[in-house]
Amino acid sequence: MIRIIIILLLISTQAHGQPINIALKKQLDSIGIEDQRYRELITNMSPEQEDSLALYFNIPADSVRWHIVALQEQIDVQAIRKVSEIIKQYGYPGLSLVGKPTNEVAFYVIQHSNYHIAEYIPVLKKAAKKKEIPFTSYAMMLDRHLVEQRKEQI
Repeated sequence: MIRIIIILLLISTQAHGQPINIALKKQLDSIGIEDQRYRELITNMSPEQEDSLALYFNIPADSVRWHIVALQEQIDVQAIRKVSEIIKQYGYPGLSLVGKPTNEVAFYVIQHSNYHIAEYIPVLKKAAKKKEIPFTSYAMMLDRHLVEQRKEQI
């Protein structure tokens, strides 16, 4: 049993033959949790939840959704700052550095940042070519960027 646990630990802490940066993985996992903090609530909020949150925040029920969106936007601003610093230090934190599924956290943060997408298209392209993120993630981001520029998708 001990041997199986050791083997599983070795597999979970390596990608592409290199050890995973556990501290960075934990940091990105935390950023990923924050990135999703209010998103599901925003899209799936029931009327009962709206009423409860209106009481909690002491705001009118018809303002709850906008209030939650504003809270998520504050998180998004902090997240893109953190991810930007990580990319400056390490390059894109991909599969070989942080393993799966953590290798997609920076992608989602960039996607949710809206104003920073153009800045990171080259970084994502390079990461996709190296198989650090799925190529489909890069392609989706590129198409989103092109649509925002009123250009044809690839």
